[in-house]
Amino acid sequence: VDAWAPNMRACEITGDRSSGVGTRRRMRHAWGFVFDEVVTDWTDGEGFSFNVLSAPFPMVQVQESWQLTGDDRVTHVTTQVRYRMSLGILGRVLDRQLVRFIVRNEMRSGVRGLANYVENGA
Repeated sequence: VDAWAPNMRACEITGDRSSGVGTRRRMRHAWGFVFDEVVTDWTDGEGFSFNVLSAPFPMVQVQESWQLTGDDRVTHVTTQVRYRMSLGILGRVLDRQLVRFIVRNEMRSGVRGLANYVENGA
């Protein structure tokens, strides 16, 4: 992920699996956040889903999925992030005013980075 996602600075497999359900990885974000993740669903060539075990406060129960569809000429990437916020009403306000904006921008920049990496090798 750190090869194509603009804000990821490091990514490593942390368990003994390199693919499939149960695979674990740790990523370090440019802002200093560390994400520990575990794959919960995996379909070769089609996509995967994972839970973020250590999400930036005040986010909790973060789940993300990446799916591929298409044909020989074009591939479509669909991503989805689901999460809850802690802190009650304050968390809901933070989500509406800031967190959704950040998550949306992170996901969009990641997809653009992946497209650039696949199409141009950079």
